[in-house]
Amino acid sequence: MPFLRITVTLFVLTLVCTTAWAQYGLYGAPAPLNYQQMLPAASPYSQPYAPQAVPYPPPYATRLSARTTPPKQIPAEPAPPTAPGKAPPVEGPGMVERMLDEAGCGCGPAASCYGPQPCYAPAECGGCGEVGPTCGPLTKMMNCFEQAMIHSGDCCGDPCCYPWFASASTLVLGRNEPNRLWTTYRTGVEADQLYHFNDVSLEWEWGGEFRIGRKFCRDCCTGCYRYGIEGVYWSTQPFSGRLVATDPATVSTTLTVGNVEFAGNSAALWFDQALEHRLSRHNEFHNLELNLIRYKMCAEADTVWDAHWTLGFRYFSFDENIVFSTLADPARIPDPNVDEAFINDLIENDLYGVQFGFHADHYLLSSLLLFVDTKVGLFNNHIDHLFQMYLEDGTVADTGATGVPGTYPVHSSDDVLSFLTQIDVGGEWQISERLAARMGYRVVFITGVGLADHQIPHYVVDIPEIAEIDHNGDLILHGAFAGVTYKF
Repeated sequence: MPFLRITVTLFVLTLVCTTAWAQYGLYGAPAPLNYQQMLPAASPYSQPYAPQAVPYPPPYATRLSARTTPPKQIPAEPAPPTAPGKAPPVEGPGMVERMLDEAGCGCGPAASCYGPQPCYAPAECGGCGEVGPTCGPLTKMMNCFEQAMIHSGDCCGDPCCYPWFASASTLVLGRNEPNRLWTTYRTGVEADQLYHFNDVSLEWEWGGEFRIGRKFCRDCCTGCYRYGIEGVYWSTQPFSGRLVATDPATVSTTLTVGNVEFAGNSAALWFDQALEHRLSRHNEFHNLELNLIRYKMCAEADTVWDAHWTLGFRYFSFDENIVFSTLADPARIPDPNVDEAFINDLIENDLYGVQFGFHADHYLLSSLLLFVDTKVGLFNNHIDHLFQMYLEDGTVADTGATGVPGTYPVHSSDDVLSFLTQIDVGGEWQISERLAARMGYRVVFITGVGLADHQIPHYVVDIPEIAEIDHNGDLILHGAFAGVTYKF
């Protein structure tokens, strides 16, 4: 028992002594590693930053000073030179200069671009080396020359800087038919109606489109332009047609013209039992646009889609003139030498408004794509209408003894709300770095239009009805186009 007690006592003392020594020795409290202290670069302020020394109780202070290499002292940044007067501030480029900066950083991030960069020209595409860490399905098909042909920006260090673009296209368009306005029946058989204004055939007509614009605000990361502005004008040759209506039994008009007079003689003497009725139609179109373009995607390396939207001002003009004339039987009129009478209706639609558009491209090959371009606009349509009725010698019609208010000619105007939608679909082939060819189909749909056929009432003597413009018509133009675009 005494031996056991002595053994336990010695064991406890040993344990206590070991723990106490650890509080003063290196066991359980390792000293800092001998790494040189790193100081940040010189501060933009006058004095460099230096961390404050933290006092340690002995023996750590002695060990730390013995094991640590003193830091290198970085000289303070020299103070700027003094001047007798305040130096004028250095002015940077203005807003316009930054927008038109072709170097690539005027509108992009100021210093650098974060995140993975697109792989425009990987090594397997042409030996130019990778620009980014990954390659999308589009760039795997491309070499440097093909990359320059599409809308990507940098290619092997070539900025591909062609901010200007111009295009010329050929159009061939036709129009839809308005509601029928019957004019002629076989004399003596009123149920046997022969002709109306839609019988005047309007052939499809050729036209042209011209477009010029400039891209600006280039992104220094991708080399792509963010914005652009373009002007567009297109028109066609006037749509014209003419028809001569005859019948062995002579022809008469379905319109009631008996109450209208020419110098006291009923207009029916000229329009009923006539030798001929002649119908003609003339249409003319003009389109002018100024659009701001926001380029959203520039053939990014990880997609075969490209898209942008537009916002702009548009003017569209549609003029229509129809003429219903007659060649009377000389035996039925007062003066055989004045045997022609005319009903002439002219209406002009001038649309002014804003439009929003969306354009999308889908690349089938590196230089071949399909596109769809849509524009929708809200417009004020100023309609000007002129109705005339007269003889070939200049004698103007009148309402005679009917007492209907108003006189001929009848002139009126109105402002109404119209909508215009344009859709272009087609394909584009990038022939070279600067030249591209495209072709497709175009549809233009306009509501709230005044049509000449709708302005002539059945009772031609009703001047107040003629003066009230009917503007619930619609116009559809459609046809093909083909052209080229050149960048410079």
